[in-house]
Amino acid sequence: MTLAVAVAICLAAPTEPAPASNAAVVLARTLLSPEQYSATLAMVRKQITTQMGSAAADKNEMDFIEKVMEKVMPTYDEMIDFQSGLFAKYYTPAELDELAKFYESPVGKKTIKIMPEIMQDAMGFMNERVQRQMPELMKTIREREKARAKKK
Repeated sequence: MTLAVAVAICLAAPTEPAPASNAAVVLARTLLSPEQYSATLAMVRKQITTQMGSAAADKNEMDFIEKVMEKVMPTYDEMIDFQSGLFAKYYTPAELDELAKFYESPVGKKTIKIMPEIMQDAMGFMNERVQRQMPELMKTIREREKARAKKK
């Protein structure tokens, strides 16, 4: 994922969550453990440093990135509050109970465990495709801009 895409995702306007029920909070904590959230933040840091290239080797730059991330990224509890509000918004109490049962099952536990890898693979696939097709896309955009400029 490029830094621009990561920033765009981070800056995307979130939907308003509903007031969270206890079942929604339990589900949110089941799906996102503190360790998983820390791993997610580490992945974001890695993506940022990859985009920074050689500048990432500079300790001052890394310290700066850490301070920025601490300031802009939600805490674990803030993320749980938000996510549980979304669950309450999109699922009925009965559906939340069904989801909780599923995620307590062996397949549900496996899903929780491997979902970060699945998402990382999917994002890698998307990123590779965008990068592979970017030259053609940029060519098309330049040609369109030239055509527009000629019409003016």
